[in-house]
Amino acid sequence: MTAPAAWQMDAATLAEGVRSGARSAQAAVEQCLARIAATDGRINAFTAVLGERALRRAARVDSHALRRLAARRRALRGEEPV
Repeated sequence: MTAPAAWQMDAATLAEGVRSGARSAQAAVEQCLARIAATDGRINAFTAVLGERALRRAARVDSHALRRLAARRRALRGEEPV
């Protein structure tokens, strides 16, 4: 079974996936933007979609999550924090 798309998940589950490294924030934003592009013409739910801003923020979130994961792995190996 494949993982659900980001737009099918609740925010808490999606955030936990990003925190754990199981999911990329940038990929999640890309999935959501693709879903908006595919459906908003019919449902007209958004007055503005700030896709580039969301992608930049997601890249920062991923960078932070990767640093935290690397620090956690170093701690598990008993290495000193850098």
